[in-house]
Amino acid sequence: MRIVAAAIVCAVARGLLGNKTPAGRVVTLVSGILMAITVITPLSNITFSGISNFWDDLSEDASKYAQEGAYIAEQREKDIIKSQTEAYILDKANRMGLQIAVEVELDGHNRNIPCGVVISGNVSPYSQIQLESYIEQTLGIAKENQEWK
Repeated sequence: MRIVAAAIVCAVARGLLGNKTPAGRVVTLVSGILMAITVITPLSNITFSGISNFWDDLSEDASKYAQEGAYIAEQREKDIIKSQTEAYILDKANRMGLQIAVEVELDGHNRNIPCGVVISGNVSPYSQIQLESYIEQTLGIAKENQEWK
């Protein structure tokens, strides 16, 4: 509204005095300055705190999503290591003619290393000793950490 009102006042003043007279040239100069001030004044009231808050929020969101992504990747890595270790043990047991179920436990200290195993199934003592030794030698899971059910 201010810009429209200033434009009307400037147009009327310039229309009355014209551009050819010395007073008309002064009015043209003053009306140009008045229009510039009228247009620029609202711009001086703009604050950039909203933009700053936007970037802060965006940074926080990015950090949160990065943490969530890292957690998901870590869980996925654990799942892969666990399932591949279980498949490795089951493959050896199948080659030995054993029918067993395996549940591998991982070290919880951010290393994702197999540290224990629970084996279910009816096997002979000799087969059990063979599989225990194989697991200990190839996977590094001590016999004390191999539970048979």
